[in-house]
Amino acid sequence: MTFLCCRSDSIDENLALKQARVLIEDAENYRSINHKLDKHSLIMYELSHGLRLTILHRASLVILFLLPFFEWPSSLTMSSDIRLKLKPPNLPCGVTEGIEFLCLLIISIQSILLSGAFGLPWVRENPWLIGKYIFLVIYLLDLIVSLSLRCSEYYRIRRLIRPYFLISSSQLMKKVLKCYRRTLPTLFNLLFLLGFWLISATLVAMCVFNNPNRDLTKNSNTARKRFIFCLILVGISPEKGCLKFFTFGGFGLWYLIDILLISVETVGPADGSSFLRPYYDPIVKLLCRTNFTVYAG
Repeated sequence: MTFLCCRSDSIDENLALKQARVLIEDAENYRSINHKLDKHSLIMYELSHGLRLTILHRASLVILFLLPFFEWPSSLTMSSDIRLKLKPPNLPCGVTEGIEFLCLLIISIQSILLSGAFGLPWVRENPWLIGKYIFLVIYLLDLIVSLSLRCSEYYRIRRLIRPYFLISSSQLMKKVLKCYRRTLPTLFNLLFLLGFWLISATLVAMCVFNNPNRDLTKNSNTARKRFIFCLILVGISPEKGCLKFFTFGGFGLWYLIDILLISVETVGPADGSSFLRPYYDPIVKLLCRTNFTVYAG
């Protein structure tokens, strides 16, 4: 990013005001300020983030996600009643493909304007924009294949590419994916510890409450029948069934959340800053003393 620095008598006031306005808008909308600030780059940058092109870009994304309801094979009908035997829409070949091409053209124009405003070095360091160009080419090739086969193919690769355009156009979605990438190792450790707790508790319960003299052929479907009876009782007489159902569900969820919180405290940092540590600190210390701690990778 380079500012235009000259003598005070030769400064282009309009360009300076435009630079200041663009930078303020970038700060307000949490956009990158690494773009070029010369006259032509600012024109391309304003066009790419202008109101008209932004509305067209968002509308094209919405249309791309609504097209599967009308593309073949489609199950969209005016009513869900199977007795009416309504036929789904069967648009002629080329209608949805033409709409897709227009949406693809709008996305390509915005990407090209952004590339011109930021410059080639920034494009090389931006994997999202490079991936968008690659997927645009794949999307266009798949669209040409569909038209050459007269829209008779069943598998369409471009349907899997459409979510990428939405993610690459949203800063919030990019940050969410970045957070997922950073926290997945800790999350897997937490799920492993939670599963170990549940499996251990299940094995202990099976050993403690096992009855070796019971008739397995007689009571093989007891648990399934009791569960179905509980659901039927909730539907027939809610005043009796809901009490049993919510009591069982409440205690089960309470124990499960307790195990989950203990797992979080065991996997998390032991700095004493968590508000849960005063309640679960004895259990966590016992687990750490028995070398049961799972460290986040």
